[in-house]
Amino acid sequence: MSEEPPARRAVHFPTRVRRHRKLDEWVWSLVPSLIPLSTRTILRLPLRSRLRYRLVNYWVRRSYEIVNRRDFALALGAQDSDVVIRYAPDPDGRIPPDLVGEYHGHDGFREAWSKWLDAFADLRVEPDEVVDLGGDRLLVGIRAVGRGTGSGVTVAQRGFTLYTFREGRVARHEFFFDRELAEQAAGLSE
Repeated sequence: MSEEPPARRAVHFPTRVRRHRKLDEWVWSLVPSLIPLSTRTILRLPLRSRLRYRLVNYWVRRSYEIVNRRDFALALGAQDSDVVIRYAPDPDGRIPPDLVGEYHGHDGFREAWSKWLDAFADLRVEPDEVVDLGGDRLLVGIRAVGRGTGSGVTVAQRGFTLYTFREGRVARHEFFFDRELAEQAAGLSE
């Protein structure tokens, strides 16, 4: 029985930041149990189905819109209570040194974002590629742009986040700057 290869797709991200919640986000905030239910339903769809493709891209776009407007209360609704966020050491110094390591749970999620925003107050993260690995994992290519809080210098950087879901919530974020390392972690290369 052969495994189906991952589905690679481009993500079209809106150019403006939405300042307010959309209707579905209000529903999610009022009935948080719908977040994992909808995510589980999407991830059970066949890998190559058009519906899965559209819903995964929608979920990715919406998730990044939510964090870009700093709606962390809603973002936490999609995170497992034991979520692990991991930033590997970067030899090129693209990750603030105090951010390297693992962060656990909702407090860890808040702490990691706080450190990013201390370094780049206007940080904006935009997805531009999704590799749907099937099952419960996605590899998302991102472009992060922000102005250094201390230096005032604008920095734009490409990176990758490998998401693993458990029961419809994000259980693990693994962040990489290097595509090859991200693909190795995702099991796409040897």
